[in-house]
Amino acid sequence: MRPPTSNPAAFYLTGGEVGILLIHGFTGSASEFALLGPYLHERGLTVAAPLLPGHGTTPADLNQTRRQDWVDHAEQALLDLQTDCRVVFVAGLSMGALIAFALATRHPELAGVIAYGPATAVTDPRANFVAILKFLTATIAKPADVWHDPTAADRFSGYSVYPTAAAHEFLKLMR
Repeated sequence: MRPPTSNPAAFYLTGGEVGILLIHGFTGSASEFALLGPYLHERGLTVAAPLLPGHGTTPADLNQTRRQDWVDHAEQALLDLQTDCRVVFVAGLSMGALIAFALATRHPELAGVIAYGPATAVTDPRANFVAILKFLTATIAKPADVWHDPTAADRFSGYSVYPTAAAHEFLKLMR
């Protein structure tokens, strides 16, 4: 079973006893793994790609969540995967990589962590003011997307704005 390429929904692809948890980035969705998930599944892995709270719905929903909600949800997905798999890896993209690191500190039994572009710095100068901006506006515009792969935008399902309260939580997760 392949997930629809731009569908933000979580997916779980049952395979063998080696599993991998794929954690998407901030404002993204499980669609970030629409190609990688099935690729790994076709090679025998069980693949879980959860949809973190507030993602895949509306920016207003994301503004109602906190960083601990994201970590807790990913941890529950990990525990579910561990019931089906003997060996489990965790991989994350950007913010998802930070969550993967957090899970690794709590779960030394993990076989490994794969970090795709871990969010270690934010270059947008507005990030310096997001703690104040969240009281002034619910969202701020994202910079224009630059896709190196012209088909990538068709596979992505995420928000076109940064929800400011959630962005503040994201920055706190980076600390």
